Amino acid sequence: MFTTLPKIGTLTPVFTGVTEGLTPNNCQTRDHTPYRYVSGTVTAMQDPILHFVRIYPNPVRDLLRIDLDLPAAELELHDLKGRLLVSQELNGPTHSLDMSGYAEGLYLVKISAGPLSGWVKVLKVAR
Repeated sequence: MFTTLPKIGTLTPVFTGVTEGLTPNNCQTRDHTPYRYVSGTVTAMQDPILHFVRIYPNPVRDLLRIDLDLPAAELELHDLKGRLLVSQELNGPTHSLDMSGYAEGLYLVKISAGPLSGWVKVLKVAR
C-alpha cells in the first residue's frame, strides 16, 4: 500500500475495495520505473489530522476515549445546533471525555492542532 494518498484540497480520499500494483503490460516511465496504480472507490473524504487521532467507542455510552499520535491538540464537543459544550486542551497520548451527562443523540467532536482540524460524528446512546 502507498504510504501517502493523493490529496484533494485539504482532504484525503478514503478508498474501499483498494487494489494496487503495476500497470498491465508492465508499462514504464522514461527512467524505466514501473507505473503504479491504485484503484477503488472513494467512499468518504477525511481530514488529514484524523490520521493521527482515534476516537472510540462510537457509539458511546459513558466514556469517550481519544488517542493522539500528536504532542498536543484541542478538543471541542458540539451539539447539532452548533453549541460548544466542551473545550479542552489535549496533551499526551491518551484522554477521555465523560459523556454520561449528555442526552442521547449525535454530537460533533472537533480536533485541532496548529493549522489542521477535523470533525468526527459521535453517537451518544443510552446505558
